[in-house]
Amino acid sequence: MIVGMVKEAILMAKSFTFPLTVSPDSLLAKAKAVAQEGGVSFVGDTTGGRFEGKGVQGEYRVEGTHVTVTILSKPFLAPWSVIEAKVRAFFA
Repeated sequence: MIVGMVKEAILMAKSFTFPLTVSPDSLLAKAKAVAQEGGVSFVGDTTGGRFEGKGVQGEYRVEGTHVTVTILSKPFLAPWSVIEAKVRAFFA
């Protein structure tokens, strides 16, 4: 008999680094727009910040000519390849 269901998430962090192809200001504007369209909470500036939505929590940091995105947690069943594709849509 099932007493209750537990929402599972993977708590292992994984980072992705992408080259900046636009200015940090343009990157920030794009990321905020994509977040708003997707119902994702996004707080940050041109140097770094955090985002959370749809079971994914992460942070980003702009370092010179690259942006590093670290996923702090994700849904258990979501493969890393799908997470990376979504992160690219946000930041690359």
